[in-house]
Amino acid sequence: MIKIRLIIIFSVCFSILISTKDAVSAQYENYEWGTPKKEAIQQVTDKGYKIIEYQTYQADSREAVVYNDRLSFMEASSGYEITVFLCFTPISKALYSVVIKSENEMLGKKLKPYLKKKYGKYKRKEDFLDEYIWTEGYIPSIILRYNNQSEIYYYSEQYYLHYLKEKKRLGERAAPETPSTRP
Repeated sequence: MIKIRLIIIFSVCFSILISTKDAVSAQYENYEWGTPKKEAIQQVTDKGYKIIEYQTYQADSREAVVYNDRLSFMEASSGYEITVFLCFTPISKALYSVVIKSENEMLGKKLKPYLKKKYGKYKRKEDFLDEYIWTEGYIPSIILRYNNQSEIYYYSEQYYLHYLKEKKRLGERAAPETPSTRP
């Protein structure tokens, strides 16, 4: 069930999506929530991508693997440069979040209609901000933000809760009730 949900989320934005006007393509559909860090790194390198950075966040000991990719729309044949952050829980090193960033604000504007069509109504924190949140349960599952750049945050509710438990076991300060919009 978790794998199916992740495949659906990523297929909307990053696998081949055909409509009358546009198509979007890239390869993210093979990541599964809870994938161990070593296995995810192997998947990235097997697809021919080069890891550009390994990050450890001192505040909560979570880790991220970072690589670059290109996301293409039919009308923008050259595509959009993106940076992908695969985020892992601090103890078990299980994939709980995927963050995609682009310096191009237009990417977020183009993805919003796809996400709205697939996931329906979104929430907004402030009417004047270009930030859109789709939730499952009480935790955001997708956060789309664009203002001079585009940022897309994907969360697994189950593995985000797992992340909170691990963080608590480490004896660190209390975690926010909802995911941070930082990788």
